[in-house]
Amino acid sequence: YNFSVTNDEGCTSERCSDVIINAVPQTPTAPVIGAITHQGCSTPGSVRLNGLPSAGTWTLTRTPGAVITTGTGTEALINNLYAGTYTFTITNASQCTSAASGKATVNPGPEAPDVPSIDKIINPTCDLATGSIGLKNLPATGSWFLTIYPDALIISGNKSDTIISGLNTGDYSFMVTNSSGCNSAIT
Repeated sequence: YNFSVTNDEGCTSERCSDVIINAVPQTPTAPVIGAITHQGCSTPGSVRLNGLPSAGTWTLTRTPGAVITTGTGTEALINNLYAGTYTFTITNASQCTSAASGKATVNPGPEAPDVPSIDKIINPTCDLATGSIGLKNLPATGSWFLTIYPDALIISGNKSDTIISGLNTGDYSFMVTNSSGCNSAIT
């Protein structure tokens, strides 16, 4: 634009220098939800977002929590998401903010089994050189794997209790893995 002024006597000034009004900044489109990785036994999930601004640095806001992530490029992997439903907005380098993305739901992971508990110990005798340990509190549904330490010997079963026999003198610890692949703590 150029401007000049005409007074009431009909005299007109010279035009001023060019005045430039920039174009309206473009509002980015809402992020597009891509692949969702649900929680694991003890690991959080993640969401891949696509359709982010291709130019400049952007700021991503996650709801709930108003967690801010900055970056560049047209896609991003958002990690450390626990069970819940999330939406995302993107603010571009021009400070324009998109509408909210669609909903991304991260499902809870399978639960780790309880720690096996020792039910009874049968020590070696004069007639039998090995002992046995009875365990209970094993997963009641599905099959499971029991790791016996210190040798990392693995046995399987599908009952809520078991007896491990043929054990030499020593200290033993146990960890159970349920049918979902989740491990208990070690006894």
